[in-house]
Amino acid sequence: MTLPRAVLLCALALLAAAGSVRAQVEAPDAEEYAVWAAVLDSLAPEAREVRLADSAFVLEVAVGRRNDLMVAARMEFTRFDSAAIESFVVRNARGVRIGRFSARRPFRLVSTDLDEDFSLRLQGTHIVFISRPGFNEGRTRAVLSLAYYCGIWCGQGFVYALEREPGGVWRVARKETLWLT
Repeated sequence: MTLPRAVLLCALALLAAAGSVRAQVEAPDAEEYAVWAAVLDSLAPEAREVRLADSAFVLEVAVGRRNDLMVAARMEFTRFDSAAIESFVVRNARGVRIGRFSARRPFRLVSTDLDEDFSLRLQGTHIVFISRPGFNEGRTRAVLSLAYYCGIWCGQGFVYALEREPGGVWRVARKETLWLT
């Protein structure tokens, strides 16, 4: 990653966190749902029904760490689309609720409300946390992060790069492991 790019990513994240950059918090649009569906459909076949968190955010940000910068740095290092990475940082400054959408893979939305039952809902379950996608200007490329939680000391994190094909269908172009426990 070049120094100017790293400084820009850090500045965007800091401004977004401070509220100086208005993060997009409107409801997800059809393009976001199409990207999420492409990622869910690409998951390993052994997952019969995916339990998907009902809020889109970078998991590590939700637990109080600014690892969205690490995710963005990893995307930059692996030469993901830079405009999409910048969009990813800004769009994930705040989470957004995920509504029902269509995907080939069956899934069920699971509440991520941080109440007293949150840890009970996660016990003995596998759950997927997905971020909002960042798009390039033409909305032909997207990047996002996905965390798969399978227990207290069990999980994996990934970054995805997707491309929109001429027919408008999104496909996963690259998937990189970000972390593993």
